[in-house]
Amino acid sequence: MEVAGLMNYFLCLVIRGICDYSDSHKNKEWQGFAVMMAAAYAKDLLRQIPPNKVEAEKPISEILTSS
Repeated sequence: MEVAGLMNYFLCLVIRGICDYSDSHKNKEWQGFAVMMAAAYAKDLLRQIPPNKVEAEKPISEILTSS
């Protein structure tokens, strides 16, 4: 998984659009829909966080350079 290494540096939440079982029945028909649903969920989730809470967090560049 591409984001597994991120968890070594900071806590994160990964939102992915899953559209198949990655088996012999795999096809690309639902990939676009899965991506759109993941993006819509992420957008809605981010809207739940008050802006002052976001501003209080350290920038990711600062977190990565301090480790």
